[in-house]
Parts: sequence; C-alpha cells; structure tokens
Amino acid sequence: MAQKKEYKKPDPVEQEKEAQRFNILAERKEDAIARIARFLNGDAAKSRMFDAMGGIHENRAKLIARGVIATLQKAEPDNKGIALWMCREHSILESIIDSIMHDIPIDGRGLAYLVRYNMEVKFSPGYKGYIHKVRKHNPTVDIQVKLVFKGDDFSFNSRNGTDTYEHIERTPFPSKNDMENNLIGCYAFISYDVMPGTGQWRAKIERLSVDDILMIRSKAKTRNVWDEFFSEQIKKAAVRRGLKIPFASIIEKLDEVDNEHFEMGDVTGAGSIPQDKKDAWEENLAAERAKHAGGKPTDEGDATPKGETIDGEAVKVEEEEAGADSAEGAASGFGWDGTLQIPYMPAVDMAKVFDTPKEAYAELVLAMGATESKAERHAVIEANMPLIGALLKEKNLSAVEELHKLADRGE
Repeated sequence: MAQKKEYKKPDPVEQEKEAQRFNILAERKEDAIARIARFLNGDAAKSRMFDAMGGIHENRAKLIARGVIATLQKAEPDNKGIALWMCREHSILESIIDSIMHDIPIDGRGLAYLVRYNMEVKFSPGYKGYIHKVRKHNPTVDIQVKLVFKGDDFSFNSRNGTDTYEHIERTPFPSKNDMENNLIGCYAFISYDVMPGTGQWRAKIERLSVDDILMIRSKAKTRNVWDEFFSEQIKKAAVRRGLKIPFASIIEKLDEVDNEHFEMGDVTGAGSIPQDKKDAWEENLAAERAKHAGGKPTDEGDATPKGETIDGEAVKVEEEEAGADSAEGAASGFGWDGTLQIPYMPAVDMAKVFDTPKEAYAELVLAMGATESKAERHAVIEANMPLIGALLKEKNLSAVEELHKLADRGE
C-alpha cells in the first residue's frame, strides 16, 4: 500500500514574507519599465533611432520601443535574480540601434533577443536571424537545422562539392534529460542557387559534435543565455559555421556583434581580473575570516584559517567545515546578518533582512547597477564583505565573479 503523503500546513509567516517579496519585485518592475519607456520615447532616443534608419517616421520609433517594452514585460529574473528591466536603459537603446542597423527585428519571432551581460543589455541575433539575413540577399537559400540524439538514423554523403543527407528522428520532442545525456550533435544543411534564376545549385552540410558544442559553450560570456536557450544556441553555432564561406561578406558584421558575447582567448569564459583587485578582495576576505575566527592576520599578511586556501581567483573551502553547503551556514560562517549596506538607497525601498545570500546578492547587483561611479561601487562592495564571504561559503563563485566585473565597469 502506498504511503499516504503527510499534509504540511503552510507557514503563515513564510507566506507573508514571500508575498512581501513578490510585491516589492512587482512594484520595482513596474517602476523600472515605466522609466525605460519614458527614456525610449524621449527626443534623444528617438533621434538615435531616426539616424540609424536614415530617417523614420515618429510612429515607427514608437512601434520599435513598444515591441522592446513588451519583451521587457515578459522578462523574469534569471537564476541569479536579475532581470533585463534591471539593466541600464542606455544599453537597451544601443541594442535597439543594433537591431535596426542589422535589419533584424526583436519582435517575438526568435530572429533576435535581448540578453543580459552584467548589468548591460545586448542585442543577440538568433539562428533564425542569420537565416533571415542571408535570405534577404539570396531568396533561394534554404536552411534545415536539426539536433541529433542517440537512436536517430543519420547519414550524409559528399560528392563533387554537393552534400546530401538522411536523418530519421527518433526523439522529435527532446526532454531535458535528452538534452543533457542523449545529445550527439547538430547539423545545418544549406542549399541555394548561386545566382538566382541560373539553376547553379549548391548544397553543403555543417556538422557539430557534442564536443564542439561544449567547447563553444565554454567560451560564452553569456552563460545565462546558453542555460535558457540551449538548443537555440547550438543551432546558431551550426548555422554560423555553415554560412561562413558562402555568405561571409553578408554575415561579417553580424558575426562581429555576436562575437562580443565570447571570450575567444579564455576557454573558461570567466574573463580576467586585475591582480591588484584580486589581492585587495582576498585581503579583505582574509580579514573577515580572521575576525570571525577571533584571530588576526599574520606578519606575512596571510589571514586564511587552516583548511582554506586561496587559489587564483577563488577561495576553496574544505568540505568538512560545518554549514558549508547551506545558506544558514554560509551566513553564519562569515558573520553575515542578512542585511545589506547601500548608503545611497533609502532603507524604505529595501527588504531589511534577506533569508539567503542569493536573495541579498540579487538586491546588491540591482543597487550597484544604479550607481554612477566606480568608486561608489567599490565602496558598496567594501561595506558588504560579510555577504561576499557568505557567497563564497556557498561556493557561489559565479556571483562573486559578477560582482568583480560590475564593480570595475566604467569610470
């Protein structure tokens, strides 16, 4: 007999706190999108759009802004708690300009997307955007792009410069498990009349193995985009490679925009942090640990307690330390009391106590995005070193890395 599942009555206090968090986020989203709408409909923004289009009617500018606002309204916070509407409005305008310049609209058809990189919004063409671009140049272009999974029947043949293929799909509706464990690769089959109307047809197939896919993904700056649109990003990689030779001149400028999202010289895609900044952060973290442990830095400046080592950019904490894998342990382990220190943001606008370092981190990123100077951002970081320590205790290195980059952005 199946065991009856015990009903657990909801905690009224937790429900109230969750409702408050939801209401705060909803109010901020509404205010942020209203501010962005005013900016995009302002004279300066519309003038930029006019110039990009070589002169357009005001109603056209309003339609473009309306489409982007609709996209922002649908945007939800990612796994780091950051949404597109939290980013700087000037970067949203630059994304619109890129969309206009490349004639690839952001209109819900998947031709292009708005993506977040730190607190900036970037224009990112989708694989359908690449197809849209080359078809405007040569309407005979046909591109079939598919994923291949274990169990599929796939074969191809190349003769006299013309490729043919056969693909029988056994996984027409791949699940998350299929994407993680059964993906073999991807291909893009491209056929076209070299000179439309002459009948000089060409056909080629571009194939990516799963190793190729993982290598490309490892170089991406926008990991959140790969996480959210994994299959779309794979298809774009295959289409891009397939178009490089026959349509290189057509997609060259589009590739330049897309390449901004990759660290071509860094396999990890983690980027680099100036050594003086790393030293300063590590010194502060070491001091925070020593304060919690009741000790003090040694003469050599090493305040790292036994069992912890600083290795490059990351602080590694041994598994056996109590609380290392829990939010509670993370907070208490570095003396974080669940609060943030944001001197320029009125306390009435902020939740006073955060339940987890992740929630506080999302609020910290949002607050830092509203700063005007690098000095102010570094001051905010210095004021919140206990939270940084709590994030490291949780082994949330990506969050700490993002704060590094955000703190050093601009002037």
